[in-house]
Amino acid sequence: MHGYDYKFVQATPFTDRYNTWLKVRELGAALRHSYRFVIFTDGDIVFSRPEIPLEYLLSYWNISSSISLALAEDPDAGYNFDSRGRLNQNCGFIIAQNNAKTHEIMKDWLECPDGTRYEDCDHWKNNHYHEQGAFSNHVRYDYGDWIRTLPCDHANGAPEGGQGCTGKYVRHYWVSKDAIKPAVDETFMQSIFGKAHRQFVENLNETFWDHSSGMAQTGDGEA
Repeated sequence: MHGYDYKFVQATPFTDRYNTWLKVRELGAALRHSYRFVIFTDGDIVFSRPEIPLEYLLSYWNISSSISLALAEDPDAGYNFDSRGRLNQNCGFIIAQNNAKTHEIMKDWLECPDGTRYEDCDHWKNNHYHEQGAFSNHVRYDYGDWIRTLPCDHANGAPEGGQGCTGKYVRHYWVSKDAIKPAVDETFMQSIFGKAHRQFVENLNETFWDHSSGMAQTGDGEA
């Protein structure tokens, strides 16, 4: 990966289903371009370690060329299990890799509520968990080897949630929308000050404190 391309999409709403299904349609559309990866996030997602390159996380989570989609598990709570007793996979953060199988999965997922391939999937058109329910109860069982399940503690939840999922790398603030802004402030301040501190230490011999101005100075001027 040689850089990132950020797209902001104003999508046309659905008339026959709940609008969270838009993420499935638009993610599939984005994959028809030449991107190797497309990353989807809900509006309440915060990258808790922005200094860690995405490439590192893809390697850490073993997103090999044979993986189409990666999604985190939901917390281990009674209401988060599918009809077969398996934890749902959360659709707030989705890594999609552009390969032929991914296009097949996205097509089946988008068409799931039509009931053609998956009986009873029309239940998820407008009932909670919508597209997530369709994926967890139906689609993923046909594509197990192509789906990577990320640990809930790595890519879901937040420290405030109290359900064992702290969002170590990717936080999902379904817990409290009010916590999003403080989390973003804290995350980026930690990142900025961490780099500033490292730079200060690396140049310690060339740095001094100018008591008259109250500013840190380097050999080149203000630090």
